[in-house]
Amino acid sequence: MKCLSLLAAFLLLSCATQKRREFEADELLSIYEPKWFSASENHSLRDSTGQNQPHLFFDVSPDFTQRDQFANIVITTIENSHLAYSVDVVSGQRHYSHSYCNQADVWNQKSGTFGRPYFSMGYMPRVLDQAGDPQKVIIFGGKERLKASLDHHFVRVRIIGSYIEESCPDVNCLGRDTWVSRLVFVAVDPQDPNYSSVKTVDDFLLYESWEKLQPTLQNLDGRNFSIDRTYPSVRVKKIIPYKESLQLFRKRSAFMSDTEIQKIQKGCHALYDKLWTDVGADREEDKPSRNQEELKKKLKVREELRGKKKPVGKLARFHNFVKKYFNETATCEKFVYHGNINSSPEQFWFHSYIGMYIRLHKEGYYFDCRRKAWVQNLYNVNGDPVHRLQDEIDMCSDKDIDLAMDYMPNHLKSLKGNLGRYYRFIDYDTHEFGTHRKVYAWIQMKNKKFDCRPDPNSMVMDRMSVFPEDASWKRWDVFDVSNEMKIIY
Repeated sequence: MKCLSLLAAFLLLSCATQKRREFEADELLSIYEPKWFSASENHSLRDSTGQNQPHLFFDVSPDFTQRDQFANIVITTIENSHLAYSVDVVSGQRHYSHSYCNQADVWNQKSGTFGRPYFSMGYMPRVLDQAGDPQKVIIFGGKERLKASLDHHFVRVRIIGSYIEESCPDVNCLGRDTWVSRLVFVAVDPQDPNYSSVKTVDDFLLYESWEKLQPTLQNLDGRNFSIDRTYPSVRVKKIIPYKESLQLFRKRSAFMSDTEIQKIQKGCHALYDKLWTDVGADREEDKPSRNQEELKKKLKVREELRGKKKPVGKLARFHNFVKKYFNETATCEKFVYHGNINSSPEQFWFHSYIGMYIRLHKEGYYFDCRRKAWVQNLYNVNGDPVHRLQDEIDMCSDKDIDLAMDYMPNHLKSLKGNLGRYYRFIDYDTHEFGTHRKVYAWIQMKNKKFDCRPDPNSMVMDRMSVFPEDASWKRWDVFDVSNEMKIIY
């Protein structure tokens, strides 16, 4: 578990400088080499032929030659697309996010409407910004060439500057100092004749108007909302020259080397394996007794465990695991894929249920085992949660754990209608706007309103399910002959 300390350090967002090398023209478009999912068959995402899927976040190095301003970028959304796409860091797959539509300026500063982006969007692989999301990059030029990069290639672009994007985490941040900021790089395609000579912000502004770009960026991805009103969700400051952008990047963003990501992946795989062997896999003392002879054997095993001062039963082992590894499990679930649906469906769904159970407790909710309900957590004056799973898990019985899993689908569906982020499970992104890629992971979605009539997002999202139809939870509270005999053990 020592390897997990690297992931904790990574989340502190310290940035390592890339080794400099010269830019090579023939590397402008490169094919992914699937490596990430080859580390462990037990924790991998594979296609219908059994081949490893490429991981679009960890399988590519950013190779940011900072002096020459070149970097590898993974494209998510192409210029002038009416559909927006994102990458899931856990599965490493691109998926549909939302649809664009023409909207008036939410800030009431510019006339006209703002709809599709007139630039492409992507991210720098293996780099997280200060908000903990993939390092966002917007790219001008090369539309036709960049189309070929989707899901198959990464591209090399020239970084020329950046801007600060501020997001409002609440309904209304106007007049309040609650905005959350992150750095967004601005880049150009060096092979596009229109941008081949663009190397600085001053060069860029000869071709593109900041007066047009700024409101576009502030309106593209929807807005915050209450019952009947909408509010600005994004605020964009001035464009920043490259030298200053690089200083901010080094200070606030985090990059991981090959060695670091391998150690983190190995540590998380070890943690997932321990969770399965300690909790998921049935042991002799967990199996239901069908007769008195089987009950006698089970009671003997349990008595021996007590004599050795070891946890007795699946529930006790789960209590121990949560107390020791709650934070590590929550962090691994955000970055490293668990299970393999093809080789072991039971193990995969166990990890999916427990993983979401842990993440919900980490991100502001908890299952109240006394009230038998999922509830939003409270926070004290220091910003710490009032209800900590590590402190309260002993109050939960095996029936309570089963109830938490049974009630989880409705709880996740209820979050879909609230402002903020919610989760939905994507098996194959195969709806009409999807990428048609296998994902099999919980995806965190942003819930925004679009002030257009009709709003294409409301129609699409209404049809999207939140919970996987083929998921199954193997119950912990099983009938035992001891129930009839009223034996407590």
